Amino acid sequence: MVEVTARSANWRLFGGGGYLVAAILWIVGIVLGAAGVAAVGGWLVAIAYLLVAIGHLFVAFGQTGSNGAVGKLGWGKAALVAAAVGWALHAVSSVISLVGSGAPSLVGTAIPSWLPWVAFALVVVGGLLGAVAINGRGVAKGFAKWVYFVPVVWAAIALVLSVLGIVTHWWPFLVLAILVGLTGLAYLFNRADLKK
Repeated sequence: MVEVTARSANWRLFGGGGYLVAAILWIVGIVLGAAGVAAVGGWLVAIAYLLVAIGHLFVAFGQTGSNGAVGKLGWGKAALVAAAVGWALHAVSSVISLVGSGAPSLVGTAIPSWLPWVAFALVVVGGLLGAVAINGRGVAKGFAKWVYFVPVVWAAIALVLSVLGIVTHWWPFLVLAILVGLTGLAYLFNRADLKK
């Protein structure tokens, strides 16, 4: 059996790396969208959402299922899975909007307009609970222990600003992409000792 150490733990490598790659694609997608290349930018953003979702699963479960950033904490894993589902729903909504609003879903009906709001709720609520679990578990150390709070809180702020119609531009999502990338960097450089 391979011993999982701080250097080999894939919650850090694949979760953090997934967040970082997603952030880069997301930023490029936003820039392309703002520059008038909406189709290409939209696909990059959809792929970025999917990579963030996959990154959440690596952060939750790690290499063996019990050595993610929340250790064996079941509710922490459930919270991160809920956030991952939210990000995956964002990817689905983005793809549907790219291929046409009338495109059928897998169940044969049009995707409802409330789907993005459900996705945001899962991202925010699951993310906040996941952040508490990551912070309390102690697998992540230093900056990596609490950094996940930052993009989740910003996502909640962006949601409120969007719902109230205060902000309708792309810049809150650019900030969110940058914060997801910083979280990925913090996880990549985390040096928690997982043998304890």
